[in-house]
Order: sequence, then structure tokens, then C-alpha cells
Amino acid sequence: MDSGEMLSRVVNWGMDHGVSWQWLDLKPWTKPRADSESKSYVLNRNWPNKREIPFQAAHEIKHILNGDDGVYYYSTDRSQQIFEGDANRGALKILVPIYFPQFSSQVQR
Repeated sequence: MDSGEMLSRVVNWGMDHGVSWQWLDLKPWTKPRADSESKSYVLNRNWPNKREIPFQAAHEIKHILNGDDGVYYYSTDRSQQIFEGDANRGALKILVPIYFPQFSSQVQR
């Protein structure tokens, strides 16, 4: 499965869970952002490594579903590490069943 198809599946997963998104032409170094209040996130169409974008989408979706506040993005303390780690683990729980449907029943929700 190519990264475009993977991104479509992740985006659809998010929309099925009430999360909207925007696909914008931004500077290549501009990172994706999520807003839990509006339940939406932004992805950068010009991100240099296209293979990373499906993970970025899943990560931002989990920030939203976890209700994370954007203030932690600017923090350097332990709270930022916890929120980022939770979003990373949650992203994997979205991605693994999509990449490996044969294992989807084994992934904890």
C-alpha cells in the first residue's frame, strides 16, 4: 500500500471518529498541528518525506481524541513527553490494523 492510500485510510478513520482535517501547501519544515477544541488538524502537503504523513495524521488524530491541549507543544517538561508518547502509541493503534488487517483483532483499542 502506498502512502497516499494509507493517508486516505487514516483520514477516513479520523472522520469516522468526528475529526476533520485540512491539507495545506505550507513551507516544507512546517509541522502538522491539531486543535482538540475544533476537533481538526492540519497536514502539510509539502512535507519532505511523504511516507511520514500517514503517521503524522494518526498522531494528530489521537491528540484530538485524547483531548490534548496545544499548550503542551511548547513545553519542554515531562508533560509534553507524556502527551507525545500517548499520541504515538495511539497512532500505532490506528495504523497497525490498517497496515496489517490480519492482526487487527490483536491490537488493543
